[in-house]
Amino acid sequence: MQAVDAPTCENSEFFQTTKEQRAQLLIKANILDKDGYYVERFFSAETIKKDKAKRQDK
Repeated sequence: MQAVDAPTCENSEFFQTTKEQRAQLLIKANILDKDGYYVERFFSAETIKKDKAKRQDK
């Protein structure tokens, strides 16, 4: 029997994603809208307001 190392976050390029890939995943999961903000249906108005304010400061 042969031991095989399973890929982990530390040792595999498979787990390394770009910012754009992560954004697309969050959009597909209905966490972010197409503009990159939290989906109002799932997040409170307070959370969305804080996120937009934080983005404007950058």
